[in-house]
Amino acid sequence: MPVPWVALPAAMFITPAQGSAHFPALPNAGRVELARVSGAPRQAAQTTIRQVYGDLVVEAKTATFEREKVTFKEGVRATFGDEILTADTLTLYPKEERGEASGHVVLLDPAGNLSAEDLSFSWKDGAKGGSGRNVRLDMAGVLIQAAKAETIPGDPPTLMFTDVYGTSCSREKTPLYAIRSPKVIFHPGKDG
Repeated sequence: MPVPWVALPAAMFITPAQGSAHFPALPNAGRVELARVSGAPRQAAQTTIRQVYGDLVVEAKTATFEREKVTFKEGVRATFGDEILTADTLTLYPKEERGEASGHVVLLDPAGNLSAEDLSFSWKDGAKGGSGRNVRLDMAGVLIQAAKAETIPGDPPTLMFTDVYGTSCSREKTPLYAIRSPKVIFHPGKDG
């Protein structure tokens, strides 16, 4: 597997097995930790790491590159078209074109906002989709909370929610009504 372009500066300043006066040797020489690549002593301000995977662009303060995956932490922000994802941790599997976000996951989309405990997704052509746990979706004045949400590939994709609470009175302190259901399947489009 080719070395990601961000790892090259790290390789020029320090090899993981050697270490230096400012950076101790890494216990696992197969990993490259890019939290402080500048070569200068640790400082309060950190450089943002930016990785590009086709249309997916990820920025974070730290990244760990391993054989088949990249883990981003601290200030994680990923963009894919008009969608912006933020999370505490984002792990990508670039060869498989999939990822997993965890901790304070928020997905901002022009159609609505989604927050979740964790979110798994794929950006692979023909298989774009995802699933999340403990999901809250605010879209067009409708609030949906679900134990699980997932997309079923298609054009457009179908959304399936499990253990659902929903209301279109989401802007009210106390909704006038709410609906609970073990499962809701939503087919986006003009017929909804």
